[in-house]
Amino acid sequence: EWLEAQCSGETPPVLIVLCTPNNPTGTVYSQPVLEAAREVATRCGAWLAVDNTYEDFTYGCSHAAVAGPNVVNLFSFSKAYGMMGWRMGYVAYPEGRVDLTEAMLKAQDTTVICPPRLSQVVAKAALEAGPSWVRQQIDA
Repeated sequence: EWLEAQCSGETPPVLIVLCTPNNPTGTVYSQPVLEAAREVATRCGAWLAVDNTYEDFTYGCSHAAVAGPNVVNLFSFSKAYGMMGWRMGYVAYPEGRVDLTEAMLKAQDTTVICPPRLSQVVAKAALEAGPSWVRQQIDA
């Protein structure tokens, strides 16, 4: 309701950001809530950016994800794979959005061009180990 009200206001948002699971509360948005947020963002003409950094840290529920033509999902290796400070992650967004690709490349061009080789090697190993490795560390 609050988000709907913001979208019909004088200056509707161009970007809506959700973190799920949320840090520090641990709140995990359900699939229906994420889909509703996507629909509100669509009606607003806004992007929905979902920060999934803590996707592997859920207790008693499952992490949900949402996709759409106006949705950008952000993922990180930092927390789950113990790579804090190594700044490795990836972005998932709609295929064919050349405008978004070009905009992200402009922003990326003003930062470090690529992560150090060691970070890349460790991230590859993390992908190969997968979420089951993370779950073992959490359960330990």
